[in-house]
Amino acid sequence: MGTAVAAGALARPTLSQAAVVRPDTLLEWVDEQVDFILSKQLSSGAVLAPDDVTITPYFVSWGLMGLARVNDERSRTAIGRYLEWYLDHLNTAEEDLYGFAGTVYVHSYDPDTGAETSTGAYSSVDAGVATPVMLARDAWATGDTDLQAYVLDQIELWESMIDIDVNSAPDGVAQDDGLCEVRPGGVIYVQDNAVVHAGMLALAELEKALGRNEKAAHYRSRAQRLRTALLAKLWSEQNQTWHWALSNTGKPSESIPERRFYPEGWAQYWPVHLDIVTPKSPKGAAAWASYTEGYPNWAGLEFENDFPHTEMALAAVKMGERHEAVRMLQSIRERYEPSGWGDNWYVGESGHFIRAALAAAGGRNRVGW
Repeated sequence: MGTAVAAGALARPTLSQAAVVRPDTLLEWVDEQVDFILSKQLSSGAVLAPDDVTITPYFVSWGLMGLARVNDERSRTAIGRYLEWYLDHLNTAEEDLYGFAGTVYVHSYDPDTGAETSTGAYSSVDAGVATPVMLARDAWATGDTDLQAYVLDQIELWESMIDIDVNSAPDGVAQDDGLCEVRPGGVIYVQDNAVVHAGMLALAELEKALGRNEKAAHYRSRAQRLRTALLAKLWSEQNQTWHWALSNTGKPSESIPERRFYPEGWAQYWPVHLDIVTPKSPKGAAAWASYTEGYPNWAGLEFENDFPHTEMALAAVKMGERHEAVRMLQSIRERYEPSGWGDNWYVGESGHFIRAALAAAGGRNRVGW
């Protein structure tokens, strides 16, 4: 990654300062990331983190959403194997930290014995149960008949996950307004709730595919309710930026993106990335402007964080800044490719890379974005 700098210290590079990358090259980069993700998959179907001894389902879901956009046979096979692993590891209410049936813990992996062991922990409830449903929808949307049948046969399990984000305590993490706590008693994050919104809409699509129109309408309605509350409570009209969180007492966080990248700057592009607002909407445009003004060389990875946050490249494509998105992908390759995609390069980053590169290239068998 580029050296961290104070916000606004660098001028934004001009178009001529980055090499032109052709669509064919972007597609070669996509294949490179597909190879990386597949290299991390175990015979069990699980997919490893960079340390090769940890299985973190949240990041795996993002990675395999990228494979769904590639939509070739080996990608579909990998997705199917992982979904089977995931559903085989669902917690019962008795096993879950908070009594929620349908979560999955982070697991450790012993490369000597092949044993996979639950750690008894996960980073979040709200987004944690939404991302596998998003992946299931993407698997269904590939058009592969075997994947479609498998995904739709598990509809009650996908419902059990999203219902944690629909139900209020003690059966879930939803608040009266529809927003979700990260875990019982936790804060309400703008990014997590954008993910939950996407998960609800993903489930609605699966319900519709089964002809369960009332169920589909129910989950679409819950998604709209969450979105309405998010716009009302997590948008700062005064600053024209997103609050990154609400405390469990309902107090919004400060909203000064240029002060620190994570979480204040980082939170500004997720609502566009996940379609809470459109790129041309006043909120989408204002939040993106606040982010890019605070971090003018974000595409050169010059922001104060150890991780590359490749998802912002897809947000940039959506915002009409394809060139900057491609420049970010170039910067990422310059950092990670020489080491064989080591260090902290997660499969989740690969998934975001794939989606951004396909969008910048004009798409290749992609599912939505």
